Amino acid sequence: MAIDNRYTFRDALALYTKNLVLYDTDQETIQSGDDGNLITVHTGLGDMSNITSLLTGMYAALGTPHGRKGAPAIYKKVALSGTWNVTSGNTQLLGTGGAANTELATDDIIFGNSKVLVVTSASTANLITLYKAPDFNATGITLYVLYPLANRVDDLETQITGSYPDGYNDVRLTFSTNQLTVKGATKVVGINVNLSSTITVSGIVAGWRYVVSTSAGVITAETIPVAEIIDDTTVYTPSPVFNTTYNGYYSTVNTTKRIIGILYYDATNITEVINYGNGTRKNDDYWETAQSGISATTAGTRLQFTGTWDKTRGTNIVCVDNGGYVVGDDNEGFRITFQKSGKGRIGATCTQDGSGTSLNKNGVEYKQYIFASYSSQNNAFVSIDVYVSAGDYFTFVNAGSSVSAAVSYFTISFEEN
Repeated sequence: MAIDNRYTFRDALALYTKNLVLYDTDQETIQSGDDGNLITVHTGLGDMSNITSLLTGMYAALGTPHGRKGAPAIYKKVALSGTWNVTSGNTQLLGTGGAANTELATDDIIFGNSKVLVVTSASTANLITLYKAPDFNATGITLYVLYPLANRVDDLETQITGSYPDGYNDVRLTFSTNQLTVKGATKVVGINVNLSSTITVSGIVAGWRYVVSTSAGVITAETIPVAEIIDDTTVYTPSPVFNTTYNGYYSTVNTTKRIIGILYYDATNITEVINYGNGTRKNDDYWETAQSGISATTAGTRLQFTGTWDKTRGTNIVCVDNGGYVVGDDNEGFRITFQKSGKGRIGATCTQDGSGTSLNKNGVEYKQYIFASYSSQNNAFVSIDVYVSAGDYFTFVNAGSSVSAAVSYFTISFEEN
């Protein structure tokens, strides 16, 4: 005899929860819902054997109490409000202090007194109606609603992605010819976004492009508005508009798109990419020159540099030359100022003949003799990492009388905290 019954995943989960095994009989006793998420099973002696094997195998794969080795079950057990009375043979459960009408829905699985029950309705706070009457009596017990695997996965996903704060942007931009690949995670208009895509960059005009993402993770490359860059060349980088509400840089052309980085396109291929970081971090602060500094001889002179720059990128480095020797203090000479707190790196070629070059910070000697040569003219490239607060500045000092002293060929970078 074949009986046409319907099973939902909740029914299967109920089996896992109780560690039940279907027996090879011609009578099926598991309650079934009818909520549209169904599989049809034709139950007979042979079919029931197959179902038993399938369900017990799934149960083992998803984790038996011993097999989980201390890990939580796939279901989530949440206590219902109030206490409940159960009467054998009665499909209605009566409660005190309950909130069943807001905590339960049709086909929810509830658990109590080591029994699994399936809800038909919960129309009031202290009344639950079941599909099938229980076979036990209990007074004043706590009932639990069991959320199945789908809810568990949803909870885990929320825990994993829900931790992104506003401003979060951890992306990696890589390129080959005109193909840009974006991987990582960001937050766009308050929505967590995981990124993994490749786009083609095209056009006949060379210049920087914003790499922007929608809240759905769609990546595009946008031309930089004229007002947001001094000159669209590799000398400079863009100055995008910062959105204080979402703690990130956003497009002024498409205001719901977040800027996650920039690329330079030479009208044929991508030649450079810069990943933006969290919040205000653009990771683009970099100055570079191949010009020579001005030679000095007088002890105490703040060394000068008035040459041109090949790159003056970002907004957190400011370099100015305040003129030649007058009284020999830090209001003179070439000065590097960092506009925010973070880590700076100052690289320069130092030339000396007869003395040493010192580095001052905020008007006080910071490093004595970053380079020295007393008997003949020599030079070397010196690189120094400095941890700075906003407004810290540095100058170079000719420590003693010399035949020649200069600083040249700078590379200066900064990484914001």
